[in-house]
Amino acid sequence: MRKIDHWSKDEVDEAMLHFHYYLESKGSVLSDCAEFLPYYALPYVPRPNTHPTFAELFQDSWVTKLRSQTGSLLFEGLKRKRRRNFGTEAH
Repeated sequence: MRKIDHWSKDEVDEAMLHFHYYLESKGSVLSDCAEFLPYYALPYVPRPNTHPTFAELFQDSWVTKLRSQTGSLLFEGLKRKRRRNFGTEAH
């Protein structure tokens, strides 16, 4: 994954267009959660990597943390599913 600093303006515009489409369609359910509301402004921010609200999202450390948290969440979910399946197979 390339840092946004290395993207062309056309690449950034295209990515934001896709993100905007996602928010308008499948992501509309997120508008019910206050914590996600700032992200609805993201497609309209000219340089989000320098904006105080969004700058952290464009740091390598944020990507690393997100991957780690996602991996942990998936691992815990699989552990619970295995325990649940193991419990039903024993009966």
